[in-house]
Amino acid sequence: MVLRSFVLDLMVNAGLSRRPQTLPYASLGSLFKGRQVLLHEIETRLGAIAEHAGVAAPVVALAGQGGVGKSRLVIEQAWRQLGRHCALLFVLADSPAPLERNLAGLCGERGLDLSEKVLTEQAVQARAVLNWLAAPPGWLLILDNVDNEDAATAVESLLSQLSGGQVLITTRQRNWSSSVQVLDVDVLAPDDAAAFLLERTDGKRRAAEDDIATALLIGKDLGHLALALEQAGAYISQRRLSFAGSALPATAASGSSGGPRCWSGMNRASPSTPPAWRLPGSPGLSSWARRPARCCAGWPGCRQRRSPKACWKYPLPARRRILMGPLMRWWSWRVYRC
Repeated sequence: MVLRSFVLDLMVNAGLSRRPQTLPYASLGSLFKGRQVLLHEIETRLGAIAEHAGVAAPVVALAGQGGVGKSRLVIEQAWRQLGRHCALLFVLADSPAPLERNLAGLCGERGLDLSEKVLTEQAVQARAVLNWLAAPPGWLLILDNVDNEDAATAVESLLSQLSGGQVLITTRQRNWSSSVQVLDVDVLAPDDAAAFLLERTDGKRRAAEDDIATALLIGKDLGHLALALEQAGAYISQRRLSFAGSALPATAASGSSGGPRCWSGMNRASPSTPPAWRLPGSPGLSSWARRPARCCAGWPGCRQRRSPKACWKYPLPARRRILMGPLMRWWSWRVYRC
């Protein structure tokens, strides 16, 4: 296998061959925290890369709640195996129709660059991709966001047609056939979440002496969800905020001990509600928290209602947005009422 990878690298470098790769994101590098044990477990369960066509493809499904970082985990695993696989293929499979459409899309120049790329029949292109996957061994296929039963059924049907490579699935479903090895993915550990925030915003935030303690509090408030932490880090870095200045004070009704409770107006509706830094539409959030980009932005239709007197406990930018909200709604009504 080592000799085969070495020869393939020589051919790729000489321009005599190509290694298809459709991963949507670059590697995080040192920013990828707290997943070393899972990476090793994935590699162990996938086993050795097949050297001959016709070998059954091992399948590992990473199961966990939304925003926990499953997609990032499989992408980082793929980047670490770049030199060992003949192709790294990423397919969004959140329902049967997108699965077939995205599978057919691998025919394109950025993917496998098959001759069927000029055709318009989606089914023919998808079949061409499956035929390619049956020929050269050693590929890695990622099926992302298989989060409902219909998508899982379509994926199970697809798996029976695959051989010679390896398959990784990200899903919220845990009811799979015996051929699929399910590996649970949990939230980050508190120390890893804080370390990510500190490194993600290093040199881009206003530093303070208590940054480590505040990062731990922010990570706790965000439920240690990888996606939430990335969004928070991007927000702080973009606005050059400090950790303490980016979190609004807790309300008296929340019963909090004083830690960061409300992120740029995107707080939880109640202490029992999950963190608001989740994907839009996540269950368990209040109606306005499902649209984090709009809340407290002063846009027409924002459902938050705060009196001017109550606004003064918030930082100046938030006060401006809250106070301007009624004016913006009135202006929207004047302009669009007809």
